[in-house]
Amino acid sequence: MIKVRYEVEPESKKANNYGHIQLTEDWCFYIDNRKIWIPAGYICDGASIPRPFWSIVGSPFDPINAVGAWPHDYLYLTHLVDKKTTDEVAFQIWRQAGMTLRKARTMWFAVHAFAGFAWKNSKEDEKSLVELRALIASRSDKEKFDTV
Repeated sequence: MIKVRYEVEPESKKANNYGHIQLTEDWCFYIDNRKIWIPAGYICDGASIPRPFWSIVGSPFDPINAVGAWPHDYLYLTHLVDKKTTDEVAFQIWRQAGMTLRKARTMWFAVHAFAGFAWKNSKEDEKSLVELRALIASRSDKEKFDTV
């Protein structure tokens, strides 16, 4: 079993009118002892919760939902680890953030069961990956980011 943790809350802002949020500061989390950085400027769509379920688990942008979405979306895009590990990362981060076990299990089940199609990067994802690589390459501290 892997051990996942983070130390500080991610700082973000609304990125556009399409329901995306953007990191405003670099943010990191750990998988076992591996430190993974996500660069400021990275954009995700929150927890991808369909609107009919917002009354049950909250909106995709609730901080407790979004904290697990950051690493989940980043790892789905970059494939730095396998899908099973990626889903477990989100679950453990949601629990660390204070999400109830029941809700975290529900969220984990949803991503595990229904997000599999998103694991294979689409053409849009490939474009996002090129943009992410360019963002990292432009940084003077690019060595702190895993090769993506």
